[in-house]
Amino acid sequence: GFAVDKVIDVLRRSGVCCALVDFGGSAFFALGAPDGDQAWNLWVPGIDAQSPIGVVSLRDQALSVSSAFGNRFVIQGKAYGHILDPRTGQPLTRPAVAAVIAPSGAEADALSTALLVLGPRRGPAVLERFKGVRALYDSEAVSWISRPSTLSPDAAPSGAPAKEDNPERRPPPYVRSES
Repeated sequence: GFAVDKVIDVLRRSGVCCALVDFGGSAFFALGAPDGDQAWNLWVPGIDAQSPIGVVSLRDQALSVSSAFGNRFVIQGKAYGHILDPRTGQPLTRPAVAAVIAPSGAEADALSTALLVLGPRRGPAVLERFKGVRALYDSEAVSWISRPSTLSPDAAPSGAPAKEDNPERRPPPYVRSES
């Protein structure tokens, strides 16, 4: 995220007003918008990379996508993610994806990892502290998209139907809202 912000700083100082910076598919910054469009539209992968959570529209914003099993390893038949839970020191073992849209790449990067580690019940409380932040979350148990009025732990994750109860399984595409 920090490196993405530095690239954007260089582009802005060089007079570039429209660019999409992609650092390996997990960190993005949309500077301006393509000619004739309002924003850059990006697919956000779910836990099954072939089935996206939805589409985000970005303009002068960063997107960071953290996945517990993006880089995984298997020991004695059990999969472990490359992201460690700092509370336990253990790698994450549940498949999940957290994506955060924020004003800066560093903020989006840190918050997507925090949301992934904290999960859909505790993560939204952290997100509430940051202005202009939106999130998408996908796991085997639940998928949800935050909106400005549903960033509380009670409203977003627990208010979303469990995947078994939701035949669509995917929420509607993310709609960018002005803050």
